[in-house]
Amino acid sequence: MDTVTVKCAQCDAKLGSLPNSWLQIGKKYLTPATSPGDDDSLPAFSITTAAAPRQGDADTLVGGCQLQEAECAKCRTNIGQKCLRTPVNHILNDGQYILRVASIVLKSATDLRRRAEPNILRTLKLKNGHPATIGHSSSTPTQEKPSFKNFNARTSMPHGLDLMQLQATLDAQRQDINRIGATGMQVVTNFETAMAKVDRQMQQLSESIDSVRRDGNGQRDDIGSLKSELSDLKWDGQNAGSVLSRLDQQLQTTDRVVTELRQALSKSKSDAQDLRGQLESAHQSLHDVGNLQDQLAAVQQDLQGVEGIREQLASTQQDLQESREEVDQLRNDVRDANHELCESKDEVNRLRSEVDETKQVALDGIATSKEYAAEVTSLRRDIKQLRADLARDRAHPPPTTSETPSFSSHELDILTSSISKIGNRASQIESLQMEFDLFRTRIQRLEARSSMPSSTPNRGSTVAGVSASPDRDEENMQSCYTDNPRKKRGSTGRTDAPDFDTTPPKRVALSSSDFGSGISAAHARSSDLYRSSPAARGLVEPARPRRTRAATSLNAATKRGGWQARG
Repeated sequence: MDTVTVKCAQCDAKLGSLPNSWLQIGKKYLTPATSPGDDDSLPAFSITTAAAPRQGDADTLVGGCQLQEAECAKCRTNIGQKCLRTPVNHILNDGQYILRVASIVLKSATDLRRRAEPNILRTLKLKNGHPATIGHSSSTPTQEKPSFKNFNARTSMPHGLDLMQLQATLDAQRQDINRIGATGMQVVTNFETAMAKVDRQMQQLSESIDSVRRDGNGQRDDIGSLKSELSDLKWDGQNAGSVLSRLDQQLQTTDRVVTELRQALSKSKSDAQDLRGQLESAHQSLHDVGNLQDQLAAVQQDLQGVEGIREQLASTQQDLQESREEVDQLRNDVRDANHELCESKDEVNRLRSEVDETKQVALDGIATSKEYAAEVTSLRRDIKQLRADLARDRAHPPPTTSETPSFSSHELDILTSSISKIGNRASQIESLQMEFDLFRTRIQRLEARSSMPSSTPNRGSTVAGVSASPDRDEENMQSCYTDNPRKKRGSTGRTDAPDFDTTPPKRVALSSSDFGSGISAAHARSSDLYRSSPAARGLVEPARPRRTRAATSLNAATKRGGWQARG
């Protein structure tokens, strides 16, 4: 298929390249025939959205769709609309662009100078009298075609009835049968597409469960590292106690030395006073020259000793002052060490509480994952049973006109609504993925919070054994997370994710005959859905199954037709 390049008609900017296959909506709009996905290159180029999302107009093709204006990123010219969200079984897809013909220009991808003509695969009406969904019958109960029951009633009329009228009735019945068969095939095709989407989403869910298990293993490793850090902190606390006792002993020794120095100082003062008294007595006895000379020599020697004692006293006072300063510094260091030890204990208690919370969250996540796995298994089993019923119905040849009962449009609506309920049930996988994303975010936040190291700075040589080196603690903490491939994020605040709802949704087991009557195999309480995800609460309201008298009669007629076919 040829590839065309879409350009803006206002500024000639390149908007994207895609296959030349289009759906025409009315006379003024085009939309790509391919559904948006990985191969859709329009969002990768210069198309942006503006204004607030709005709902499509009623009685139009986009009725019930959520739309937003699409603009050229270069000149900000409105080039159409973007379908953000569409109803179930809608002809348009989520994220599909509806481009205005007058606002775009198509050029050949091989030669940008040559203009290309759009290849219109299908033309859709912009305005209609009912929503553009696939699989619903356009007929109403008031506009019903003649049914098989009416045909049987007419065949019992007298033989004088006009054969042309009977032929017209048979043609009308044949058209109804063809229309019902085409609608059924279209519904089955849509159902198989929905089942393929469910299988892909189930695979993604299994991958999410595996990642949650890997995260749980990482949490157990983190808990082991926290236990080792706690033992290191206890050992540091014991060392701090021994250092404090040694400092107390040194302080007592210093006090004893100071007391001895004071006693020596008082003794030296008393000796000096005695020497002074002896000197005075020597001056009074000047008349005895000989004795005075001897006493004078002795006094001079004593004075020299006193001067030496004074020098020793001055040095002792200086040493005492230095000892006091060292004692004050030691007391301050001991006070700081005690304060830091208290902070370390508080940090250990906080980490212990966070580890307990992490354990509880991990256990809740594993329990929720098991419940979701059981729910998904039950859904797969119901889908397999429904496929088996469909295959069995296809294998049986269609009954003749005389054996097949009539099917009213109301009963066909019940069948269509049941298949729509199955599609809604399949769309609930997205809510499960959202809940697992919330759980993964909370696990990452707890990992980042537990990875913050609690280091104590070094206060000096006297308390070197009290606290460990901050660089060594940081290296040890980083080495614990070297093998963890996940990227840690810093926590800006304590914001707990909403609790997960561990109550499994109710399921109602039905027999194989209920699938043929259009009754869905399982339903969930509307109050239990999305209870763990407030943001996603109310997105999907599961339709409740209804059993009417017409559905019961249709079920019985289907069983009788199956028994007659086997006979």
